[in-house]
Amino acid sequence: MREKYPEEYELRQKDKLHYRYRGTGGESYLDVVFRLQGVIIEIERLQSHVLLISHRVVARILLAYFLNMSHHVLCDLLNCAHDRTFHILRLQ
Repeated sequence: MREKYPEEYELRQKDKLHYRYRGTGGESYLDVVFRLQGVIIEIERLQSHVLLISHRVVARILLAYFLNMSHHVLCDLLNCAHDRTFHILRLQ
């Protein structure tokens, strides 16, 4: 994206949370956050373990939500290297 669309790349770098991808179906990270609200409610209602398989951005947003991270930390997660893997274990 940097080489092919330098102006778009700069706009995205300035505000990743609100930057909306152009074209049909394009959404910002904030759009994804709002789209996940129903999923979050359903996960919170569960009484047993759950395994979620998703795209990277969805996983990072859910991670930030369930670890009660601020939107600033979420932006840092969105900037993580693409090969980063998160493992969350809650011992009871």
